[in-house]
Amino acid sequence: MKKDACDEFDIYRERTVYANNRVGFYGERGLMTWLFNYAIPQRPWWFADKVEMANGESLAHILNVHSEADICRVTSLNEFDLGKSGFGCPDGAVIVENRSGMKSWVFVEAKNESYEKSSMDWKVAESRRSAYDRKKEAADGDLTGRIEKNYGYNSSINGQLELKWRFVKALHATEWLNRGEIGNNLLIIEGQTLATEYSPVDAFYWDKPSVPAASRVSCYRRLRVSGGIKDICKAHWRNISEENFYFIAITLESKSSPTSAGEKLNPFRRDMSKPNLHMPKMLARDSGENERKRFGWLNMEVVKTEMEKLEMTATEATAT
Repeated sequence: MKKDACDEFDIYRERTVYANNRVGFYGERGLMTWLFNYAIPQRPWWFADKVEMANGESLAHILNVHSEADICRVTSLNEFDLGKSGFGCPDGAVIVENRSGMKSWVFVEAKNESYEKSSMDWKVAESRRSAYDRKKEAADGDLTGRIEKNYGYNSSINGQLELKWRFVKALHATEWLNRGEIGNNLLIIEGQTLATEYSPVDAFYWDKPSVPAASRVSCYRRLRVSGGIKDICKAHWRNISEENFYFIAITLESKSSPTSAGEKLNPFRRDMSKPNLHMPKMLARDSGENERKRFGWLNMEVVKTEMEKLEMTATEATAT
């Protein structure tokens, strides 16, 4: 019988939170809930130290935090929403402020399978656009709403990371943010250049004009700054420079995952010329070396092991 991908994390753990009251965590989503709601707030440096960036450095080194004492404040968000017509729903984010006052925002996207299996080739995504266009032409109508978006480019691990990178580009292109003015119902809108570049693979643009007018806001990915998003913008985004946004993939890699002996587990540090290993596009550009400081990876096995270790410690403490 073929082993299901989620069997690796078909686990259930409980943790005492107050007196005899406990919280249960089940499966991969439970593991991420534990990571953002318990592990990172209690031990943020552990997380930063375990994340390996595409340039080989740890996230802790990039953030200039060399121990828990170097972190003044950490805030973690679990599964928030950047808008249906916007930039997706990140699995989480971590905001870190170090002793020198530097503030950083870390986007996190997780998959309970290997990076190779959860990534998508740009040409495959383009072929889906071509198939969609053919169906639309044959139907002589609008096929909006019948796209299999769960299997689209933006649902792949590389597509998710790129979408958050695109969000940061849009955020820092807004004039009102640069002026420090955060009023009601402002918009964060993707620019025409990136909209055009991603239109072959991003299903959002498949029913939009090929080169929409800049004044037609509805033709672009956008996020309205109101409610909780406005609160986040005031508390964090307006105080963080573009280069201090980071993008982390958590995937399940075992020692047998690499295709050759001695190859690195970190997918961002493997041979990018290999087939079926689809890197975020910006890592292959001329500016890729700078971007390699902003993209990183953490093995989900490390998160699982840490959860079991801390649970064992908590159980021993309760027994004594």
